[in-house]
Parts: sequence; structure tokens; C-alpha cells
Amino acid sequence: MTRAFAARFYDLATHRSGSHVLRALLSCLAGRDVAPSGGGGGGGGSAASMDGSAALRATRRKASGGHANGPAPVAGLASKVQAVVLPGGAQPAPPAAAHPALIRTLAHALLAPDYAPWLEELAYGPYSGPAVQALMRAAVGDEGTLLALIPRLLGSPLVPEGGDLPRDGARLAAIPRDTILAAARDRAGSHLLEAALAVAPRALRVELDARALRGRLADLAAHPTANFVVQAALAASDSAPAVKGALKELGPVVGELLAGRRGGVVAALVAASGRVPALPAEVAASVAAGLASARPHPAGLAAALVTLDSQEPGVDPAGADRLSPVGCALLASLLRLPAPLSAGPPGGAGTPSSRGAGAAFGEALASLPSPTLARIAADSAGSRAVEALFSGAALGLKGTRSAAARLLGHLPSIAATPGGVHAVEAAWAAAKPADQAAMSAELAAAAGHLGTAFRTLALLRKVGADGGWRGGGGTKRWGGVGGGAVAAPS
Repeated sequence: MTRAFAARFYDLATHRSGSHVLRALLSCLAGRDVAPSGGGGGGGGSAASMDGSAALRATRRKASGGHANGPAPVAGLASKVQAVVLPGGAQPAPPAAAHPALIRTLAHALLAPDYAPWLEELAYGPYSGPAVQALMRAAVGDEGTLLALIPRLLGSPLVPEGGDLPRDGARLAAIPRDTILAAARDRAGSHLLEAALAVAPRALRVELDARALRGRLADLAAHPTANFVVQAALAASDSAPAVKGALKELGPVVGELLAGRRGGVVAALVAASGRVPALPAEVAASVAAGLASARPHPAGLAAALVTLDSQEPGVDPAGADRLSPVGCALLASLLRLPAPLSAGPPGGAGTPSSRGAGAAFGEALASLPSPTLARIAADSAGSRAVEALFSGAALGLKGTRSAAARLLGHLPSIAATPGGVHAVEAAWAAAKPADQAAMSAELAAAAGHLGTAFRTLALLRKVGADGGWRGGGGTKRWGGVGGGAVAAPS
């Protein structure tokens, strides 16, 4: 079947329905979902290019208040601000494909001389583009295939039969810089570059960054389409020199990016800086200065971020119709920044501070009035920031415990929302024992009104507020820790 698909790759990829079939086959061969996400701007394309599984996930997110399988930030942003990183800044090894030889068969079909005139159409087409991106994702782990495929898709000329492939550092030499920059500013081209940056072997990714992006990051970050490419480049950065270079270019324009609704770039920059020990304090200071100049808020830094998308600067978060998903994701990244190192003895290592580099943002969030903090914790986007407040290092042990206690009296209203469940769980875990007991009692008293969603039941069990299911006849009832029983909601 794979050989038949390879022989008809162009026909399938450019067909409205055939593209979905090809992407489904690639997911099967890879053993994981490799279809581009159906999210907006930089996620993977228009409704026309959204596959069935992506549409289903989007529907579930909408129905559950922004959550498909648990709370999640903005579509497309989560992977850029919450990437898993191993000690030392290295990225984890990608999972091996289930059938790499068959994926290679499809990739080599595109590399054949017969396809040379059609590669640009395939890479940028409304239906074929997502299929080509899926092929790149499926080939992760096969460096040889990716080193041959990605430069060709970006515009590198065909290597004559028997000729030597360019070596590391020169694989993109034949592609004019303006060609790659034009692709970054094109909707379809930006999707292609995002996928390439996410899966390219390190040497090729470094070359792409050095040849095309470095020195132009500020201009690209301000562009409505190219900013997603910058986010992808930051998410893939795994070396101190690359992140330091990005911070040097983007740090001075953080305020302009926030004012221009490019908070996703700033969030990706913060997440990348958190992987380099010397940079968290510097990036936190850049964001604070940028907010002070572009989006000052009378309630402080945290309020400015959670209302970042508001048309009225200075709006009260408690009264806002919705909180900013990007601003909340940025706040969560700042709160998770590690503690900066204090100066050590000459030639020796410094010692980490007791509070994280995002301490100023943590203090601003924790000092908001309790009803406002509860409103943020119950929001699908804000819950991530509150969760980071309690699970991160921003405030240190004493400050985190004090902030957790401020949610007492508001826990049932928070836990009644999908995202709030996670915020309550993090607050309970961070609280001191006496406050944990008070939280458990408060949740137990309201257990019958919190619903029977899996995450809700798991929360109640974790905090000891479930009392177990008790039933007589055909009716199940809750037995709370206080000994009373209330009818379970239907």
C-alpha cells in the first residue's frame, strides 16, 4: 500500500480528501499523530487543511472550555512554552517511528528528479502542505532522510545523480536568504518553516537560524505570520549561545511586541531563557520593563499580563469577560523560571536563590484580592498561571503557602471549572498541613455540587474530601469527611 501511495503522492496530497488519507497513513506508519494541528495562525492551517482528528480535538476543547485532555493553553503555544528539556538544556530524543523504512519510501518519492518541478507546489499547497509537514514529522529520528528532504522543500536545488550532498553548515547555502524570509512571511511558508524547525537535525536547525533568522528576529517577531516561525525557532533552541543571541535581539523590543499583540513570541523567549542558567533574571527584567512601558496596569504586573488582550488597558481581571490565553501562558512561564544563581567564590559555582527569577510576577499575582485570584484560578487560561504560582519557585516555600491559604473560601467555585481543578490541586499540595485540612473540609462540604467528572473525583480523592461512594438501592451518594451524605448530581 505504501508503495502505491508513493507512486501517487502528488495526486493524493493535492486532493482535498486524499490529503487526509495520506496524513492518516503517515500517522499509522509513525505510530503517533503527525498531522499538523488545526489551530490558528502558526498551528497548521485553515479549516480546509484541518484533518478529522484535529477537528474533533478542537470541538472537544470548545465544549470543555478550552480543554481536550486536561487544561491546555492556547493551541500551538503549549509545545513552545512547555517543551520538555533534559538536564543541561538538551532536548529529549524523539520516539522512533513504527515503520521507518516505509516512511523513507514516501520521502524518497519526493526526492526523485521527476518531482523537482512540483516540490514548491506540494510544499505550499493548501492540501499538500499539511501532508508534507506530516511527512517531515513522521521522519523524525531518520537524520539522513530529513537532511535530504528539508533543504529540497525550502528551495535547495536537486543534487545530480552520483553527486555529493552538501556538508553540515552548507546544506542551505544555495538558498537565498530572501527566499527563506519570504517563506516566513507567507502563511503556508510559515507552516513549512515551523515544521522544519521542529524536526530538523540540530546541525541543520543551527544553519537555518544562522543563515536566515539571526539578525532579523525583531522584524520577523513583529510580523503577523513570521512571528510563529520565531516562536518555533525559540522552542527548538537548545544551546546557551542561541538563546542569548535571541534575547539580545528581542529583549529591547519586548514592550513593542506586547503592545503589538505578539505575546506568544515573548512567552517562547521566556521559556527558552529558562533553559539557560544565567538568563532567567535578565528575561524577567525585560518583560517587567516592557509591561511598564507598553501595558501598565494599576494592579501590577500579573494583572497586566492576564488582561493582555483586553481592548481597555487597566481593566480589572475580576470583571473581564475573558482573560488573555497568551498573557496567562506568559505569566505561567515567568512563574516557572528557576531561581537565579547568586555570586559564588572565585572559580566556584554560585548558589541558587530561595525564590525564582519571576518573583516580582509571583508577588503581583499573590497580592491580588482573593476574589480576583479565585477568578483567575477558575479561568481556563488563568488556571495555568495560578497552578504555576503554587508549583513553581517564584515565591519560595513561605510565600507559596501564604498565597495558597488566600484561596480558602473560594475553592468550590474554582474546582467547578475544568481548569480550576488543577489550580486547586496545586494550591492544596503547596499549603501547610493546617490549611490542607481546611481546604479538604471546604471541598467535602461542596462535593455534591462539583459534578462527577474524572478530574473532579480524582481531586476529591487526593485531598481526602471524597468519603467514598456510598449507595443504597439505585442511588449513589457522597459521604463527606464531615460524616454527612449528599445526593450525587445527576
